[in-house]
Amino acid sequence: MSSEKQEQAQKKFFIVTVGGGKCLTNTPNGVLDCLPSPSDKQYWTIEASEDDANVVAFKSCSSGQYLRNEIPQVLSGAKIGLGEKQWWTLERGNIPGSCAIRSNVCSVGKSYLNDYEGVYRDNNLVHMWQWVVSIAAESIPHLEFWLTWYLIDSENAANFNPIGEAAGKSAADTAASEKKASEVEQKAKELEAREAALQKKTDELEKKAKAAEDQAADVKRREEEVAQREAAASKSSKEPQATKKEDSPAPKSSPKQDNNEDKHTIAMLRGEIERLEVRNENGDLKLQLRNKDLEVQLEKAQHAAFTGSRAPRPSKAIMYGCGHKAYPPLRKIERRIVGIMYEGLEYQSLDQ
Repeated sequence: MSSEKQEQAQKKFFIVTVGGGKCLTNTPNGVLDCLPSPSDKQYWTIEASEDDANVVAFKSCSSGQYLRNEIPQVLSGAKIGLGEKQWWTLERGNIPGSCAIRSNVCSVGKSYLNDYEGVYRDNNLVHMWQWVVSIAAESIPHLEFWLTWYLIDSENAANFNPIGEAAGKSAADTAASEKKASEVEQKAKELEAREAALQKKTDELEKKAKAAEDQAADVKRREEEVAQREAAASKSSKEPQATKKEDSPAPKSSPKQDNNEDKHTIAMLRGEIERLEVRNENGDLKLQLRNKDLEVQLEKAQHAAFTGSRAPRPSKAIMYGCGHKAYPPLRKIERRIVGIMYEGLEYQSLDQ
């Protein structure tokens, strides 16, 4: 045996389950899976064969006996114990740094050291179990945790590296693993770039959506302002006209001024009658009729001078408060005789 293997055989290891972190222990009730309690009962030395570093034997530090498969012809459920040397093969596990421990004494099939159902409890049963890939992947997905173990150096409990060539890892396996790791890293970078681009696009869409919302709010605000203005304009157009006339009243003429105007009209009519009588000595019938017409106008003018020419102003209650229409006050019409047309005579102006 080489010096390296002799040195390795002198090292003490924990055989630890991947699923529960319990240690393979030599107890009075047999080899069980127990909670960690560093002692010779949980220490094992590992002896490698001359031909293959991954073919090993496990020797208990408390009894000096070797770990054995007691029923080689049974693939699943066979009991394990301690006795004469028996060889086991370490195979790479699916969990980083772990290995599966296969019995070399089975004549048919492959049977592995198994932590019963992976139960996390003290003194759990350990036996042999067949590992079929289809079963591990489909029927019992946690089986690989029950069938895989860590071989941990007792002097450095943080060292989870199995013995030999990384538990069956050849140079080709290592190269393939490194290539796969490189591919995974490259895909991770591509995924990060895609996520960054997606995040950027998402931010841009959010900005556009916010801008659209702001624009819609601005349009709505403007529509409300226009509606308010239209309502105000409609309200102002429906206000009564009398209110506006009250705000800016028209100038009123005094009764004295109206009487003077009536007297002036009467004087003009009398003067016209006198001139007509002087000019037409023949007493033409048409002239007489015209005179009568003028006299009638004179009487009306006199009557207007005494009774007043303006209608009484309606009260504010009628104008504004009762819903009646308000009309402007009556205006006085000033009549002036400009000239008279006689039959068979030329037009004579009164101003002459």
